[in-house]
Amino acid sequence: MNNDSIDRFIRVNELNKYTFEEIKDYINIQQMISLKSTIYLNKQSFENLKTNTLKLTIKRLTAENGIFNIKLVFLATNGEFILRYWDDSSYVIVNEDVRGIYTIDCASNSFVYIGKHTTSNGTHMICMDSEVQIGDDCMFSDGILIQATDQHGVVDIKKKQIINKHRRCIEIQNHVWLARNCTVISDVTIGEGSIVSLGAVVVKNVPKRSIVAGIPAKVVKQDMTWSRFRKNFDNYSKKIIDIYGERDFD
Repeated sequence: MNNDSIDRFIRVNELNKYTFEEIKDYINIQQMISLKSTIYLNKQSFENLKTNTLKLTIKRLTAENGIFNIKLVFLATNGEFILRYWDDSSYVIVNEDVRGIYTIDCASNSFVYIGKHTTSNGTHMICMDSEVQIGDDCMFSDGILIQATDQHGVVDIKKKQIINKHRRCIEIQNHVWLARNCTVISDVTIGEGSIVSLGAVVVKNVPKRSIVAGIPAKVVKQDMTWSRFRKNFDNYSKKIIDIYGERDFD
């Protein structure tokens, strides 16, 4: 999303703008975070913050300066969200009906987007001059690491150059299941409907509707997807079967 797209998102969803000062009783603000920073909420997310159904903590990671201009759209439904900032420049959007436990570390003009109906039992995202875009209806287990930056320079000694200066991106498309303790590394796309198995490390693109496993993760099965219900199809798996399946679905 560019700035125009973000502005349009805010207008279309008729969001309300608050300063941290106005909602300081409902969020946990730590370590030199300016109360003049702003947050966009919808009616449901505001009420859930007030009732403590939804918990939001904002922290400063750098030891040098305060954080004065946080950019945050926060429409989650319930859970615990910890946002940690090195600087002012990043933008985080958490869309409607996002639930669960998330820690998001941001710096250097990073952008994080979490799509509707995505859930997590424990996900840590690290973003530095990077983008993480997560689609709708994803399901993340616990121990998930989304590492969208190297954080330190990799030096080519002969060329006398740092070779990893470029901006990093991770795209996780709609209806992706990340199983327990898996890791997603920079510059990959995980295709719609796919499953990343327990403990896998994703270092290259994952095709749509496939299962990957191992270190590094490799495709072990294709033409597969998943359901939130162990013995029944959920709505998204029904949709995928209807489009790609070999039989009619009722």
